[in-house]
Formats: sequence, structure tokens, C-alpha cells
Amino acid sequence: MTDTSSAPRLVAPRELRSMVGGLSESSIRRLMDVGRFPRPIVLSVNRHGRPARVAWVEAEVRAWIAGRIEAARATDPKAAA
Repeated sequence: MTDTSSAPRLVAPRELRSMVGGLSESSIRRLMDVGRFPRPIVLSVNRHGRPARVAWVEAEVRAWIAGRIEAARATDPKAAA
């Protein structure tokens, strides 16, 4: 049996949108397209070879969130207080 205690936690699309303040799927996709949001892991593909099920690595999403907070605090001195 495999030890999964150190395995990265994966986040499904619905949970992802909740984690990132309700950003829409299209907004997330646009950010990914320009390299400003973590890309998902493909868990399965359909019969045409296209992704059927994807998930994001939670640690990567949390790092993105932390970066957004840091950027907001750096540009808005009032927000740091």
C-alpha cells in the first residue's frame, strides 16, 4: 500500500473557485493562458484525448493567493495596516 500522507492535495474546479474568491472559470482560464495562474493536473482524458477531469495542486494555488495578497499590500499602503 502506498503512503499518501505526503502526497500533494488536489483541488477540484468547484473548490478552486471558492478558494480564489469566486473567480469565474473563464477568468481562471485567462489567467492560466498568460501564465499568471497555476495550471491544473489532468487526471483523466475522454475518448478524444481531451482532459475530462482536472485538479489543481493546493499548495500551488495557496502560493498564488499569497502572492496576490503580497502584491496588493505592496501597492496599497493602507491595506498593510
